[in-house]
Amino acid sequence: MSGIENVKPIDELQDFQVHDDSGLLRQSGKMQDQKLHGKFTLFDDLGRVTQESTYSTGVLHGEQKLYAHNLLRAVFPHMNGLKHGRAVLYGTSGLIASRMEYVNGVLEGEALNYDDDGNLVGKTLYEKGKREGEAFTYYPSGKVQQKANYKDDTLDGEVKFYAYDGTLIQTKKYEKGKRVDAPAPVAEKPAEVPSVKPAPVAPKKTFPLSKIR
Repeated sequence: MSGIENVKPIDELQDFQVHDDSGLLRQSGKMQDQKLHGKFTLFDDLGRVTQESTYSTGVLHGEQKLYAHNLLRAVFPHMNGLKHGRAVLYGTSGLIASRMEYVNGVLEGEALNYDDDGNLVGKTLYEKGKREGEAFTYYPSGKVQQKANYKDDTLDGEVKFYAYDGTLIQTKKYEKGKRVDAPAPVAEKPAEVPSVKPAPVAPKKTFPLSKIR
């Protein structure tokens, strides 16, 4: 039966589901005053959960969990619509791949990266969403492989490279992202610790009344 069933007054909390044209459940959650409020879930073509989010009067407020093929891949905390708190990304093995902190929607503090075996392989400091200060990459043993310095999200200062036994094997110097100690082609630029790219937040959606059950 199509159309709206069990309608409640508009200011009361109301459960809803949205199905596609083939009848598959694609969205479910709660609404209040025509705004998402409480748990909101998205499903893929096979009925698997792809996203679980918590809303408060239409804005993300609480955890947002992202899934792929039934595996948890990311958890982003939100406050008043902005990422806020410790976020965690997971690899296909289920182990933590990255961990970072957000303050009012921007990266702040220490961001850590791990390999598939759970070994720490990268550490970067952020200030107001930009890389700032020392950044490290590590061998699986935990020894430093590369040490760099960032200023305003660009390489600035010495970049040191170490052998597996801890021996310093090369030093390069950068100013505002450009190498200044010797001419160097672009290919010689060291591999930067990548900026964390947050998973996309689900866009605000309107729900055709004809598909709400």
